[in-house]
Amino acid sequence: MARDAVVEESILFDGASVGRGAEIRRASLDDGVQVRPGAQIAFDLEEDRGRTLVVSDGGITIMPTDTVVEAG
Repeated sequence: MARDAVVEESILFDGASVGRGAEIRRASLDDGVQVRPGAQIAFDLEEDRGRTLVVSDGGITIMPTDTVVEAG
């Protein structure tokens, strides 16, 4: 995880990486997930669904193995 990344109320499994300036909240990142610098996860759940990420009924964004999320 990059030094200036922000991760709140989330689970990161082995091999998940979070780039500089990325922000994640209420998410589960499986093995090999890559969140690129500046990306935001779980701030806009509809946007997450549009990225084909899974969003639970409780509002947790679930990122399956080897998912890559770009900024913007």
